[in-house]
Amino acid sequence: MAYKSAGVDLLLAFDLVLSALPASSVTMDGSAGFSLPPATDSKRGLIRIATQAEVTAGTATDIAVNPAQLEAVTSDSALMNSILTRDGNGSGLDADLLRGLPADFTSSKAVNGYQKLPSGLIIQWGAGTAAQRETMSSGYPNTLPIAFPNQGFFAIASYCGGLNTTTVWFESAYSGAHTGIRYIVIGY
Repeated sequence: MAYKSAGVDLLLAFDLVLSALPASSVTMDGSAGFSLPPATDSKRGLIRIATQAEVTAGTATDIAVNPAQLEAVTSDSALMNSILTRDGNGSGLDADLLRGLPADFTSSKAVNGYQKLPSGLIIQWGAGTAAQRETMSSGYPNTLPIAFPNQGFFAIASYCGGLNTTTVWFESAYSGAHTGIRYIVIGY
Protein backbone atom coordinates (compact mmCIF):
# COMPACT_ATOMS: atom_id res chain seq x y z
CA MET A 1 0.00 0.00 0.00
CA ALA A 2 1.14 3.52 -0.63
CA TYR A 3 -0.15 6.95 0.29
CA LYS A 4 1.04 10.36 -0.79
CA SER A 5 -0.56 13.63 0.09
CA ALA A 6 -0.96 15.99 -2.88
CA GLY A 7 1.10 18.78 -1.28
CA VAL A 8 4.04 16.60 -0.15
CA ASP A 9 6.90 15.12 -2.20
CA LEU A 10 7.19 12.16 0.18
CA LEU A 11 5.68 8.80 -0.63
CA LEU A 12 5.01 6.51 2.27
CA ALA A 13 4.80 2.89 1.20
CA PHE A 14 4.35 -0.31 3.16
CA ASP A 15 3.43 -3.92 2.49
CA LEU A 16 0.69 -5.59 4.48
CA VAL A 17 0.62 -9.37 4.49
CA LEU A 18 -2.59 -11.02 5.66
CA SER A 19 -1.60 -14.66 5.46
CA ALA A 20 -4.20 -16.04 7.89
CA LEU A 21 -7.21 -14.39 6.24
CA PRO A 22 -8.94 -15.71 3.14
CA ALA A 23 -8.82 -13.22 0.26
CA SER A 24 -12.60 -13.01 0.11
CA SER A 25 -12.74 -11.52 3.61
CA VAL A 26 -10.67 -8.44 2.68
CA THR A 27 -12.38 -5.46 1.05
CA MET A 28 -11.16 -2.03 0.06
CA ASP A 29 -13.61 0.81 0.45
CA GLY A 30 -11.48 3.41 -1.33
CA SER A 31 -11.47 5.90 1.55
CA ALA A 32 -7.68 5.83 1.92
CA GLY A 33 -7.47 8.95 -0.25
CA PHE A 34 -4.79 7.75 -2.68
CA SER A 35 -3.41 10.39 -4.99
CA LEU A 36 -1.53 9.11 -8.04
CA PRO A 37 -0.51 12.17 -10.08
CA PRO A 38 0.83 11.60 -13.60
CA ALA A 39 4.59 11.54 -14.10
CA THR A 40 6.33 14.36 -15.93
CA ASP A 41 9.88 14.69 -17.24
CA SER A 42 10.83 16.33 -13.92
CA LYS A 43 8.58 14.59 -11.38
CA ARG A 44 7.92 10.96 -10.56
CA GLY A 45 4.39 9.72 -10.78
CA LEU A 46 2.04 7.33 -12.52
CA ILE A 47 2.83 6.41 -16.15
CA ARG A 48 1.18 4.41 -18.89
CA ILE A 49 3.26 2.28 -21.26
CA ALA A 50 2.59 3.03 -24.93
CA THR A 51 1.31 0.46 -27.36
CA GLN A 52 3.59 -0.39 -30.29
CA ALA A 53 1.20 1.47 -32.61
CA GLU A 54 1.54 4.61 -30.46
CA VAL A 55 5.34 4.30 -30.52
CA THR A 56 5.35 3.88 -34.29
CA ALA A 57 3.05 6.91 -34.74
CA GLY A 58 5.40 8.97 -32.55
CA THR A 59 2.86 11.65 -31.67
CA ALA A 60 1.95 11.10 -27.98
CA THR A 61 3.81 13.10 -25.32
CA ASP A 62 2.25 11.69 -22.15
CA ILE A 63 3.14 7.98 -22.28
CA ALA A 64 6.32 5.95 -21.75
CA VAL A 65 8.20 3.68 -24.16
CA ASN A 66 10.10 0.52 -23.19
CA PRO A 67 13.43 -0.48 -24.81
CA ALA A 68 11.94 -3.24 -27.00
CA GLN A 69 9.36 -0.85 -28.42
CA LEU A 70 12.06 1.73 -29.11
CA GLU A 71 14.28 -0.81 -30.89
CA ALA A 72 11.36 -1.78 -33.13
CA VAL A 73 11.17 1.76 -34.51
CA THR A 74 14.87 2.72 -34.48
CA SER A 75 16.51 -0.35 -36.05
CA ASP A 76 18.21 0.20 -39.42
CA SER A 77 15.44 -1.52 -41.36
CA ALA A 78 12.70 0.34 -39.46
CA LEU A 79 14.35 3.70 -40.18
CA MET A 80 14.74 2.91 -43.90
CA ASN A 81 11.10 1.81 -44.11
CA SER A 82 10.03 4.96 -42.28
CA ILE A 83 11.92 7.19 -44.70
CA LEU A 84 10.33 5.46 -47.69
CA THR A 85 6.86 5.40 -46.12
CA ARG A 86 6.80 8.99 -44.90
CA ASP A 87 8.91 10.68 -47.55
CA GLY A 88 9.02 8.40 -50.58
CA ASN A 89 10.98 9.12 -53.70
CA GLY A 90 11.99 12.68 -54.43
CA SER A 91 11.96 13.79 -50.80
CA GLY A 92 15.62 14.77 -50.77
CA LEU A 93 16.39 12.02 -48.24
CA ASP A 94 18.63 9.29 -49.58
CA ALA A 95 18.49 5.96 -47.74
CA ASP A 96 21.74 4.78 -49.33
CA LEU A 97 23.54 7.91 -48.25
CA LEU A 98 22.25 7.36 -44.70
CA ARG A 99 23.76 3.85 -44.82
CA GLY A 100 27.08 5.36 -45.88
CA LEU A 101 26.87 4.39 -49.54
CA PRO A 102 27.50 6.80 -52.40
CA ALA A 103 24.30 8.54 -53.40
CA ASP A 104 25.09 8.70 -57.11
CA PHE A 105 24.04 5.54 -59.00
CA THR A 106 23.51 7.32 -62.28
CA SER A 107 24.02 5.69 -65.64
CA SER A 108 24.02 6.43 -69.31
CA LYS A 109 22.73 3.58 -71.41
CA ALA A 110 24.14 4.79 -74.71
CA VAL A 111 26.69 3.37 -77.15
CA ASN A 112 29.29 5.29 -75.13
CA GLY A 113 27.91 4.97 -71.61
CA TYR A 114 28.60 4.20 -67.97
CA GLN A 115 27.12 2.80 -64.76
CA LYS A 116 28.07 4.05 -61.30
CA LEU A 117 27.89 1.22 -58.72
CA PRO A 118 27.04 1.43 -54.98
CA SER A 119 30.64 0.53 -54.08
CA GLY A 120 31.92 3.63 -55.92
CA LEU A 121 33.23 1.68 -58.91
CA ILE A 122 32.32 2.99 -62.35
CA ILE A 123 32.05 0.79 -65.44
CA GLN A 124 32.30 2.60 -68.78
CA TRP A 125 31.95 1.28 -72.31
CA GLY A 126 31.99 2.64 -75.78
CA ALA A 127 32.91 2.52 -79.43
CA GLY A 128 36.02 4.28 -80.59
CA THR A 129 39.01 4.46 -82.87
CA ALA A 130 42.37 2.73 -82.63
CA ALA A 131 45.55 3.54 -84.49
CA GLN A 132 48.28 1.21 -85.63
CA ARG A 133 50.79 0.88 -82.80
CA GLU A 134 54.13 2.29 -83.75
CA THR A 135 55.54 2.79 -80.24
CA MET A 136 54.33 1.84 -76.76
CA SER A 137 53.06 5.38 -76.13
CA SER A 138 51.34 5.87 -79.43
CA GLY A 139 47.69 5.21 -80.13
CA TYR A 140 44.48 7.07 -80.73
CA PRO A 141 42.96 8.80 -77.64
CA ASN A 142 39.30 8.01 -76.99
CA THR A 143 37.53 10.28 -74.49
CA LEU A 144 35.54 8.36 -71.88
CA PRO A 145 31.85 9.20 -71.33
CA ILE A 146 32.71 10.63 -67.88
CA ALA A 147 35.98 11.24 -66.05
CA PHE A 148 36.92 8.88 -63.21
CA PRO A 149 37.02 10.94 -59.98
CA ASN A 150 40.06 9.02 -58.69
CA GLN A 151 41.65 6.62 -61.16
CA GLY A 152 41.06 4.02 -63.83
CA PHE A 153 41.89 0.39 -62.98
CA PHE A 154 41.36 -1.66 -66.10
CA ALA A 155 40.71 -1.28 -69.81
CA ILE A 156 40.07 -3.81 -72.55
CA ALA A 157 39.34 -3.15 -76.22
CA SER A 158 38.71 -5.23 -79.30
CA TYR A 159 38.03 -4.60 -82.95
CA CYS A 160 34.36 -5.16 -83.50
CA GLY A 161 32.85 -5.73 -86.91
CA GLY A 162 29.31 -5.55 -85.58
CA LEU A 163 27.14 -6.00 -82.52
CA ASN A 164 23.48 -6.65 -81.84
CA THR A 165 21.50 -8.08 -78.92
CA THR A 166 22.64 -11.66 -79.53
CA THR A 167 25.89 -11.57 -81.55
CA VAL A 168 29.20 -9.75 -81.74
CA TRP A 169 31.64 -9.91 -84.68
CA PHE A 170 35.35 -9.40 -84.00
CA GLU A 171 37.94 -8.45 -86.59
CA SER A 172 41.67 -9.10 -86.62
CA ALA A 173 44.07 -6.17 -86.30
CA TYR A 174 45.40 -4.53 -89.41
CA SER A 175 47.51 -1.49 -90.24
CA GLY A 176 46.06 2.00 -90.21
CA ALA A 177 43.38 3.62 -88.11
CA HIS A 178 40.34 1.51 -87.35
CA THR A 179 37.03 2.90 -86.13
CA GLY A 180 35.36 -0.36 -85.13
CA ILE A 181 36.75 -0.90 -81.66
CA ARG A 182 34.62 -1.52 -78.57
CA TYR A 183 35.99 -0.98 -75.07
CA ILE A 184 35.19 -1.51 -71.39
CA VAL A 185 37.01 0.36 -68.65
CA ILE A 186 36.65 0.14 -64.87
CA GLY A 187 37.70 2.72 -62.32
CA TYR A 188 36.47 4.80 -59.40
